Amino acid sequence: MKEKIKSSFDSASETYDSVSEVQTLSSAHLVEMLKKSTLPLKIAKILDIGSGTGNTSLELMKVYPAAVYTLCDISENMIRRSRMKIKSANYIVGDAERYNFTEKYHLAVSNLTMQWFESVDLFLEKILKNCEYFAFSTLLDESFYDYENLLRQYGVSVSCYPSIDEIIRICQKRGQLMEYEVKRYDLLFDTPFGLVRYFKKLGAGARQYKGNVVSLLRGHKIKLNYCVFFAIIKGNNGKL
Repeated sequence: MKEKIKSSFDSASETYDSVSEVQTLSSAHLVEMLKKSTLPLKIAKILDIGSGTGNTSLELMKVYPAAVYTLCDISENMIRRSRMKIKSANYIVGDAERYNFTEKYHLAVSNLTMQWFESVDLFLEKILKNCEYFAFSTLLDESFYDYENLLRQYGVSVSCYPSIDEIIRICQKRGQLMEYEVKRYDLLFDTPFGLVRYFKKLGAGARQYKGNVVSLLRGHKIKLNYCVFFAIIKGNNGKL
């Protein structure tokens, strides 16, 4: 599955920024939470996990301009796009779930990436050993509700994201949950073809559903609901 994810995002590196409206809004909100939080002002080393084309780090640089940034993404092509925007950062091409992070960071961030992970629980256990604070956003089980309800009518199996209670429990198990919020973003597509094209340009085609969605949902307008969980966690073991 990870190779498929990598391939999808490699292919979408040139088009990602043109359709990443929700990801941009989510990134801005995550950074705004950090600005308003009680984190110490001195954040000198930052790790951006699932950094994509670098947009979250660009937002963070407005808040922590003196920090040293390390951007990590599974897609080499996404990293290549990031390098064009941010020349001063360090870069890691690799799967953050499996990568052995050897450095310690004051802050790690991840914007709409962890829904691709096999185990959020195990990832939090790992990453909080390497950072003092971790701020992230990820999808909840109410995401894509309208779209997936349509698919269920045709017998198509759908994705499974954690509930808010599940993700809070995992956060509290692995560290100190300082604060969290939930926000919703909706996109409307006039045709199923427009939706499929959107997923492809975004790089989310790796989790497309079996069967011909365009044929099944012909004639439907489709609302795509994003239900996003935002959190800031303080780690127990990752102090510099």
